[in-house]
Amino acid sequence: MANMLLQNLDELYKPFIRPARKRYTVAELGPDEFSIGAHRVRRNDFQVSNRRNLRIRGSLFKPEGFQPATSAVVIYLHGNGGCRKDALPLLHLVIPLGMSLVAFDFAGTGQSEGEFITLGFNERFDLEAIIDYVHKNIQGCSNILLWGRSMGAATSLLYAGEHSNKIKGVIADSPFSCLTELTLGWCRNKISELVPEFLFRIVIDEVRDQVRARVGVDIFEKRPIEAAKNITCPLLLAVAKDDQLTHPNKVREIYEVAKNNNPLNKLCEFEGDHNSDRPDHYLKEAKEFLKLILTQSLQKQLQQQQQLLQLQLQQAAKGYAGNKHQTPQRMNPRAVRNYLQNPEANKT
Repeated sequence: MANMLLQNLDELYKPFIRPARKRYTVAELGPDEFSIGAHRVRRNDFQVSNRRNLRIRGSLFKPEGFQPATSAVVIYLHGNGGCRKDALPLLHLVIPLGMSLVAFDFAGTGQSEGEFITLGFNERFDLEAIIDYVHKNIQGCSNILLWGRSMGAATSLLYAGEHSNKIKGVIADSPFSCLTELTLGWCRNKISELVPEFLFRIVIDEVRDQVRARVGVDIFEKRPIEAAKNITCPLLLAVAKDDQLTHPNKVREIYEVAKNNNPLNKLCEFEGDHNSDRPDHYLKEAKEFLKLILTQSLQKQLQQQQQLLQLQLQQAAKGYAGNKHQTPQRMNPRAVRNYLQNPEANKT
């Protein structure tokens, strides 16, 4: 067993950064227009460029009559070896909520450009480009939600840990806590738990060196569990009880470091393994989570509008009392923004 392991050391990087690319045609994404229940849906295919100037291809599924100011856009992030097709089953969950769904191929997967994936390190910049696209093409949309699985879940955590104020919530299904633990899980799953621990450490070090030599960065530096500490938006973590790759106990550790950051944070566990179909009760819980986040966001927007109105009335009253013959001026936008950021400091 040990000799076989050592003989294949030069290709250990492949399962991590060069898995088999999932091939598909645009026709497999379905028709440009279709219906889900009473909702008429239109699919718009697009492409954007990431920081490395690689073209990322994606699709926007938008229900007819979509109201960006009072609804949300869910961005789905696929796993290692996946593609945007993986998001299609979620249409029947997201669209009836009146939300839009965006799915895309990470660089190095599906129809996007690129040779390697990086398990979240560069993928967070792909996500950055997708979010920019949403803001530019759906005017007035402030409610962006992330739904990631495996590598996509880890990417969601890494991005949200740096930009928690830019998104309203995250669903992270089977994220790994760090790449060292992921590699260790892969070793035990693919090789044998009977192999001595010191050989696993050799494999981990070799994988790290091979990956760094090919992608030019040390992707092991980014740890989703550390990013989770800084996530303040609502977070739903999910994991299958028999997941031998990311392991339930490691997902529980992520939950433990983030659970007190937001009262809506939850952990959902269910039967199955890393790649098994997700059960209905989990999908139902995810759906309720999306609804709850949107409700909370709209309530906050309403409160801000009420604060703005109150401030305008206060300023109008002051202007009228100071000069009854002069019409009060409209509020300066900068003053309004300052008030909303710190209303207590503006009380008289």
